[in-house]
Amino acid sequence: MSFAKRLRELRQERGLSRVELAGRAGLGPKTVRDYEQGLREPTLRSAFKLAEVLGVPVEDFKDGVAEDAGAPAKPLPKGRPRKPAPAAQETSSAGKATGTPARQKKPATGQGNKGKGKAK
Repeated sequence: MSFAKRLRELRQERGLSRVELAGRAGLGPKTVRDYEQGLREPTLRSAFKLAEVLGVPVEDFKDGVAEDAGAPAKPLPKGRPRKPAPAAQETSSAGKATGTPARQKKPATGQGNKGKGKAK
């Protein structure tokens, strides 16, 4: 049994709500919720406080932790996910936008009136 399941079981056996347990143990209600849902593991100090409030030795939680410790957890990769390989990206130019629409000339830049109008 995991720590989370054991904590929930003990709390319910004592007839305590999460808020009551958190208040008596000096923890936040969201912290207790995260412990029960398995989102966080308690510190040693928190585990002792919870055990004291629930009236059980801290070893009652040990069985759940030891059971889960046998299977190594797969670590999450760090950083951003990699981009897909170039072969997987779109390669056709049909769907890509270009700088100017087809059959239109780009306007001349920086030319002013040079070469236009009056002949020299």
